[in-house]
Amino acid sequence: HVYLFASLVIACSCSHADLVADIAMSVIKCGPAPPFASLPAMAYFLSSLATATPLPCTSLPPVIFLASAVYLTRLKTRLPQNATGKWCTVHRIAMAALVVACKYFFRGFNVPMSNRHWARKTHYFKVQEINLMERELLAYLVCVFTSIDSG
Repeated sequence: HVYLFASLVIACSCSHADLVADIAMSVIKCGPAPPFASLPAMAYFLSSLATATPLPCTSLPPVIFLASAVYLTRLKTRLPQNATGKWCTVHRIAMAALVVACKYFFRGFNVPMSNRHWARKTHYFKVQEINLMERELLAYLVCVFTSIDSG
C-alpha cells in the first residue's frame, strides 16, 4: 500500500494534503453542509492540521499523509458500500487518520501527540470529539491493524 501511494504522489503534482483529501472524500458519501457550515475545504483543512503539528518542524512529514491515505483506504474497504455520513464525516475521518498516523509513527519519541493538542490547535473539534473519532477509526481498523509494511 505504501508503495502505491508513494507512486501516486510522485505521479501527480498534487500536495500530500490534496491526495489525502481526495481519498477521504471517496471513503463515504455525505449529506450537504448546512448553510453556515464552519469547516473549510478538505485540502485546506488537512494543510492546517499539518501546520498545527507539535513537532519541531513546520509541517507533518509526508509519511504521515501516506499512512493516513492507507488508513482511509482500509476504512473504505471495511465500510458498507451504501454507508452515508453527515456533512462533516469526511473531515472527521481524515482528522482521525492523521491523528492515528502521528501517534503510530511518533510513538516512543518525546512528542506530545495528545488529542488535547489537536483540539487546541485546530479549533474545529473538541477534545472529546477527537477522542471519539480516533476510537471509531481504530474500531474499524482493529482487524486490519495500524502497522504498514511493504507487502
